[in-house]
Amino acid sequence: MTTYVKEHTFEHDWGTVTSAHWRKYPNSLQPHVVQVDTVNREIDPDNMRFRTRRLLSLKYRIPSWVQMLFGFKLEGLAVEEADCDLLNGTLVLRSHNHTFRSLFRCDETCTYRVHPDNPQWTLYRQEACYHVMGFGKTLGKRLEKMAIQSAGEKSDRGIEVVSALAQQIQEHDPLPPFTIPTRRPPDNTQTDATADNGNSPSRLPSSLSASPVPSQFPFFPSLCLASFASSLNSLLGRRHHSQSGEDRGAALSAWWGTGVAVAAAAGGLRARLLSTGNAVGRSMSYALFY
Repeated sequence: MTTYVKEHTFEHDWGTVTSAHWRKYPNSLQPHVVQVDTVNREIDPDNMRFRTRRLLSLKYRIPSWVQMLFGFKLEGLAVEEADCDLLNGTLVLRSHNHTFRSLFRCDETCTYRVHPDNPQWTLYRQEACYHVMGFGKTLGKRLEKMAIQSAGEKSDRGIEVVSALAQQIQEHDPLPPFTIPTRRPPDNTQTDATADNGNSPSRLPSSLSASPVPSQFPFFPSLCLASFASSLNSLLGRRHHSQSGEDRGAALSAWWGTGVAVAAAAGGLRARLLSTGNAVGRSMSYALFY
């Protein structure tokens, strides 16, 4: 097994850099990533945290003699699991190859965090482990060395892409400087500790005080659940009482109403996130809807 480690400092704040990350693929400098599909999203508004799982469709660019060794084109899937912690200002991405796992394994962890020496910078760290199996020790080590070399080139290109996108955001769509938020009181009501001039540590920073993100997320599942329950009740009631064409049409309309409600709620959520104008809302919008 061979390990690759790289660190880089982006001279942009964490909110801008992570927003650039969600726009990263596809790009012309990394054509091996053909497509990215989000298959799961989890939002934890109480802890200001969200997680995503994405599938990356890849075309491995390898020397022709290596491709002849495998006997087929190396095209497959990789799985990426992202954990974004807004309270601590960290975005952790863990990925691994799903295809050809019996022949070689690539396990990678990438982290974006607020730079410890400058809060307006972002520290990026990449760690990757490569393990080739079934080709003997000598050939396996050679293939792992080639994988490390390729990983270094791809990493440099990825950093170049994120830097360019972050610069583009800074110039054309600037975000307020990112400040790590603090937790709100559980009941979201103003207490004596928060009834001051905004300097209490129990409040969000002033740059995020207008952000509806923590309080707006609960409406989305509630609306979807209420709409779904209403439609389900309507459908089951008609199924037990009649099977006429008129009632089946009404039941179909109820299900259609559910879809419209869900779509409207999703659109409303995206609009609210983008309208916040801060790094938290913008970063979460890019993660959930792009």
